[in-house]
Amino acid sequence: MPRLRMNRAQHSLLPLLLVFPGLFGACAETGIRPEDTVEWNLHHMRFGKALELARAGAQAQPDDEGAHALLVRAEVAALFENGRRLTLDDRDVDALKVFAKALELDPASQEIQDWIRKTKLKLGDRWLQVALELHARGDLVGAMDAYDQSLAYHPGYEVAINGRAQAVRAVDHREYLADNYFNRGVHALSDYWLERANALFSYSNKYKPEQEHTLERSKQVSLLLAKQRQKVAQDYEKQNLYGAARTEYRMALLLAPNDPPSKAALERCTREVEAQRKLEDANYQVLRGNYERAEKLIDEGLALTTDQVESFTGLRDKIQEERHDKVYQEALALERDQRFEEAIAKYEEVLKLANYFKDTFARLDTLKGYVTLAAELYQKADASTDDKERLDYLKQIEIFWPEYRDIPTRIAELQQKLKP
Repeated sequence: MPRLRMNRAQHSLLPLLLVFPGLFGACAETGIRPEDTVEWNLHHMRFGKALELARAGAQAQPDDEGAHALLVRAEVAALFENGRRLTLDDRDVDALKVFAKALELDPASQEIQDWIRKTKLKLGDRWLQVALELHARGDLVGAMDAYDQSLAYHPGYEVAINGRAQAVRAVDHREYLADNYFNRGVHALSDYWLERANALFSYSNKYKPEQEHTLERSKQVSLLLAKQRQKVAQDYEKQNLYGAARTEYRMALLLAPNDPPSKAALERCTREVEAQRKLEDANYQVLRGNYERAEKLIDEGLALTTDQVESFTGLRDKIQEERHDKVYQEALALERDQRFEEAIAKYEEVLKLANYFKDTFARLDTLKGYVTLAAELYQKADASTDDKERLDYLKQIEIFWPEYRDIPTRIAELQQKLKP
């Protein structure tokens, strides 16, 4: 193909055609491709490329009104497309800002105005849905704010206006109810109807939250109710009903969470409840004869309690007494079985455990007397040569110790011998 030849004048126009081809159009004579023009890129919605070419043209011809007008067209088109994409992505607030910039550049654009109007209507509907949902949940203050937002984007929106009016009426009614409940609560408090006052102040706070005077009165009532609970708990403690007392102290702390006396009393009753359980277990172990386990529980309980010390020490004394009584009963059984020497040893064992226990001393002395007397009478019987006298000595032993040595046999033999 023959090469295109240009004279000097044609060559001087080439930069202008390359950087700002939209002013002159694309034609075969210049050799500029259509896709390198602003108009072509705008028509084919290649707004970024169109803006790039328009800026280059305006920079090359700063005093050219046509170049500036084409730059404005490219800027408006780019902004408009960006705003349209933003609103399609539900970024409507950002879209309005972009549309506003585009409208500043082209105030007469009906299309931009239409998109601004549609976007505001969309935001108005969106805020209306938020308002209706908050209204349904009872968040009237939040609902009114959402209604205001909806009306800011869509003035005269009848649904939003009616919804806001209903919310305002509901708020006014709530304020009336709150004030009414508060006044009734004050009267109940003055009459010392604490439970009723507490309920009324709670209702007031429900309808008008975070009111300082209501919160202050509620706090006052809670403290008084806490004192009542403490008094009930103290009465339970005096009756050793530590579990019930602990429950009352817990209720007091729910009413007055930072009350030091209730905290201390709750800790004390918790320890006493645990000690009481150990005392019950120790008593059960005593009944089963598990004295060592019982004494361990007593030691653990004494480390916890301050009010039940006597009960624990009393149980420990009972354990000692039962241990002594066990040995005593063994001695008593030996005595009744006329095993006097073994009974004496067992009674002496009792006295080693306790200096004084029941009638141990008396029984021990009696048995020792029996043993001594039986030995003396037996010796006299052996020394006597008179069968009748010997029988008499043995009969005396038989009175208090029938099974002493061999006296049953000897008495029978002497009686047979002395028969007429």
